Amino acid sequence: MLSDGKVLETDLFLSATGLVPNTQMADKAGLATDIGIAANNIMQASSPDVYPIGDCASLSGQVFAYIEPIRRQAEAIAADICGEQERFMPAPPLVKVKTPSMPISVCRPSGPIADDAWVAVDDPEDGLHFEIRSDKTIAGFVLSGTPASKAGGHYQRLGAKT
Repeated sequence: MLSDGKVLETDLFLSATGLVPNTQMADKAGLATDIGIAANNIMQASSPDVYPIGDCASLSGQVFAYIEPIRRQAEAIAADICGEQERFMPAPPLVKVKTPSMPISVCRPSGPIADDAWVAVDDPEDGLHFEIRSDKTIAGFVLSGTPASKAGGHYQRLGAKT
């Protein structure tokens, strides 16, 4: 049941956890697979009634695990089910490690980077702030301590001009 009271009926809902896609069941079901269950930008599999999500789904041969891209995948799936258009756009995921002693936020670049691409931006008393720069844009970052807890706002979209 959705928050608006609408009920979606289904014959089966399958949930699995892990970071390595296991495509055996999808292969047996006749779904297209590559490194995961192949999906399009609205997260539909080769059978339009199947929506893979998270670490079992692959888009253009790439898996987008972790909470941040899974949330965006879920939004694309919900929009399609409700008859709206919202595409999942591949982007490097923001990974937050929520340890009490030293929170860390990491967003790795999507491609190869030069050895000298790391730039120390800030060295506050309670954390570190490094960026990976490519062609004068921010391609990725690593933050710890207080800077990590503020990662959602400033780094919402990579590609910001440096």
